[in-house]
Amino acid sequence: MVRHLITVSAVLVATTAQAADVQWLPPGAPMPGGYAYVTAGTEANNVNAGVILFVCRANFQQGIHPGKLVGGKCHISYGGREYPIAPYEMAVASPSSHYWGKPGESSTPIVGGREPGRSLIICRAEHRSGSLSHGMHSGKSFGGRCYFGYGGQEIVASNYEVLYQATTQVSAPPPRPASPVATAPVASPPVAVSTEFKRRVALVIGNGDYRVAGRLTNPVNDASDMATALRRLGFDVVEGKDLDRRAMDQAIREFGRKLEGADLALFFYAGHGLQVNGKNYLVPIDATLERAGDLAFDTVDVALVLAQMDGEKRVNLVFLDACRDNPLSRSLARSLGTRSTSVGSGLAPIQSPIGTMITYATEPNSVALDGDGRNSPFTTALLKHIATPGVDIGAIMRLVRRDVIAATREKQVPWDHSSLVGDVVLAR
Repeated sequence: MVRHLITVSAVLVATTAQAADVQWLPPGAPMPGGYAYVTAGTEANNVNAGVILFVCRANFQQGIHPGKLVGGKCHISYGGREYPIAPYEMAVASPSSHYWGKPGESSTPIVGGREPGRSLIICRAEHRSGSLSHGMHSGKSFGGRCYFGYGGQEIVASNYEVLYQATTQVSAPPPRPASPVATAPVASPPVAVSTEFKRRVALVIGNGDYRVAGRLTNPVNDASDMATALRRLGFDVVEGKDLDRRAMDQAIREFGRKLEGADLALFFYAGHGLQVNGKNYLVPIDATLERAGDLAFDTVDVALVLAQMDGEKRVNLVFLDACRDNPLSRSLARSLGTRSTSVGSGLAPIQSPIGTMITYATEPNSVALDGDGRNSPFTTALLKHIATPGVDIGAIMRLVRRDVIAATREKQVPWDHSSLVGDVVLAR
């Protein structure tokens, strides 16, 4: 294997002919009011599916090259290869200052860099493998082509879009707008992990292949994608998919052991859950709940997981995408007869101890949607925003709530209860 040594200057050279409203800032730097990170698109049909790609630039080989932010580095292309570079700068701008359009429009294209003898325009193009789209990726344009990195290679596209400086009459929106207002920075591989929490431990469980309750399509995908995102954010992840009761107990026990000395704990669960007498239970795939007495044997009390997280001075984050319509709840209600009113819809609210935030996919006593895509509406939004650089988890959840409300046409409203006493920033 040939190892390539890349020397990167710590200071990026200035470029010319760029729109005055577009600024380049190092990651985590304060941005002007009303500005947002410039987005190129979203990864699809790969391990980074759902990750927003932001426009960045980095020094390389006597030039500055526009690219895309992935894994805390700016991925640029050069000489047939893809290179992940740090340090880098991110493009920020006001929402109305720019748009994506086809090459040759009358507006002024935005220059993102240069190399000897030419300017490099910011562009984006779709990358496909046969019939599969892998999303829109940003790079550099010259000579009637868009060059960007993907899978270690430099991809050359003749069908692409250019980032333009908007005028008072902006052209019609591009076919696949990556909304510049977008949500802020990335849910991408580590966007520079913040230093506030040295030891991070997460338990991630997704149960979908239920033997009695019927199969749920998304929870395993939700858990897999969330585990990947959290590892990129520096978490030591205990991951379980399609767990029976015994396996869930083992995963929770392992989680508890790993929490010793941790200063940030996170629990994510996707699958069936139910509430009985105001208490919340998570449902393993082998649960039957044929009679009231089965509750203690067939399910896992959420309080059991919270007890593992309690006991030390740490920050605890809990995400429960477990409010899906559950046929086992109806079965249990029938077995309880006149006491069936003790079985509620969705999950019950939990009072969180100091330093804890508990988030539900929808408001208490309501049912959440499983979703038609790879992930549930809640997990889709959470994956999109959780690694946003420099943004507190409370603000992230407001972005998640906004996205879920829009995606479900107000049928689902994520809800949280927080007793956090300071900012919790997962990425810088």
